[in-house]
Amino acid sequence: MYTKQDLKIGALLRIAHQESSKIVHQRLIEAGYCDVNMTYAPVIQPLGFNPSGLTISDLAKLAGMTTQSMGELVQHLIRGGYVEKERSHHDRRTRIVKLTAKGEELSLFFYSVMADIEREWAMKVGHERFQELRNILVELIPSPIISES
Repeated sequence: MYTKQDLKIGALLRIAHQESSKIVHQRLIEAGYCDVNMTYAPVIQPLGFNPSGLTISDLAKLAGMTTQSMGELVQHLIRGGYVEKERSHHDRRTRIVKLTAKGEELSLFFYSVMADIEREWAMKVGHERFQELRNILVELIPSPIISES
């Protein structure tokens, strides 16, 4: 039978993501964000790193999902007042998704909860070992969420 030591890195990363998602979800509820959950992180997180906004296509590509699915997430967040769409200054046919003030607060909240989780995990395994893990993961990520444009 398999043990924890037999898990492949993909499974370990997925499980770590699930554990952190549970914590974020609980803290969102405690903070009164009952209309959002980690499902919306693929919109909120990249926009937090790209204040000038991104297209739905860009968001979908970063998240590895279809443009249609990303559009549904964006529409929910528009209805909740977290994001807005505006015409691009470069191409009037293109719509750019940006965080509203309420969305910026949510982005900061997500970021602070994840920072808390990282601190807790670093305390468990040691700060040096945790920083080494972070550095390795940064090297392995093929495309950062921070826009190059």
